[in-house]
Amino acid sequence: MPGGAPLPDAAAYLAWLLGDTVEPTIHPTAELLHIHGLLSLQQARLTGSPAFEAHLASMRLEGAAWQLGALLLEGGIDFLPLKGWDVAFRLYDDPALRPMSDLDLWVGGEGDFARGLTLLLDRGYSRVSDGEYDVSLVDPTGQALIELHHGLDSRYRARLTWDELWGRSRPWLWNGLALRRMDPTDLWCYLAFHFGKHVGLQRRLMWLLDLHLLQRQSPVDPHAVVERAGRWRIQHALRAAAWELKRLGLDHPPLDLPSLPAPFRGAPWDVGLFGRWRQVAYHLWIADRLWDRLRYGWDQAT
Repeated sequence: MPGGAPLPDAAAYLAWLLGDTVEPTIHPTAELLHIHGLLSLQQARLTGSPAFEAHLASMRLEGAAWQLGALLLEGGIDFLPLKGWDVAFRLYDDPALRPMSDLDLWVGGEGDFARGLTLLLDRGYSRVSDGEYDVSLVDPTGQALIELHHGLDSRYRARLTWDELWGRSRPWLWNGLALRRMDPTDLWCYLAFHFGKHVGLQRRLMWLLDLHLLQRQSPVDPHAVVERAGRWRIQHALRAAAWELKRLGLDHPPLDLPSLPAPFRGAPWDVGLFGRWRQVAYHLWIADRLWDRLRYGWDQAT
């Protein structure tokens, strides 16, 4: 099952969560729902509204996102909101239904990332850590974690380029801010890649619901998806996401991609030595080219 913890009969449960009148045969624990990001959706399904705490957390991050966006626009920095910041407002009637643990954004224009990072640090944001393709910050209130991306994945793996995705991005007037966000087909590819490349506890059913709702709202061109997946070298991750969507009865474009290999049908969440090696094998398979991963490992070591 997707996620670090198995969820029996997930297809029937998700169908009920999305409005099916048939009662599910399972009742996941609050902990399991939290892991998969489904707690707010279940609360709304049962009572008609997310819990007060979910609204409060959503409002806090929305305020932090507004401050961040306004500051970058003032500084003339181009950026694209990623993941929750985009989909919570694009796909859900109430953003509190789609939990976010942080704010992700991509600042990929030439020179913009360095200028944007300097601007934020000068305005009271604190640098927490540096990743392979992002920098983690905390906002001046200390309540919002921000992932400032200068790329979407290792340069030795996926090849999603800023100029291409920014060029196809669409205007988005959000809370009075004139932003831009990804084209729906680009977003579907990116979200599927983001799901497919993760294993274990990092993999969440919430991400599959994002893909399902996006396909319902803006059906993507399957030929464009396959073409971009090949050019960006993310075919394997998309195969994993598409297989999970189909297995769970969720909407997905009819992609002309090979079937998912049997060893990877289901998230490699196993523990112990076998589980660890299965996760390593999955990552190498997702990487498309083992040679590129070896080059990356060599660069990291030296």
